[in-house]
Amino acid sequence: MTSEPPNLAETLQQILQNQQQFQQTVTQELNQLRARLPPPG
Repeated sequence: MTSEPPNLAETLQQILQNQQQFQQTVTQELNQLRARLPPPG
């Protein structure tokens, strides 16, 4: 039995979703850090 190669489009879609989720998390972390920093000036 030959196992079917993973669907490239599906794989790319999943990577893209992971990327977006990662970016969201990083943005949230950055905002929290900024909120804790004293205002500039």
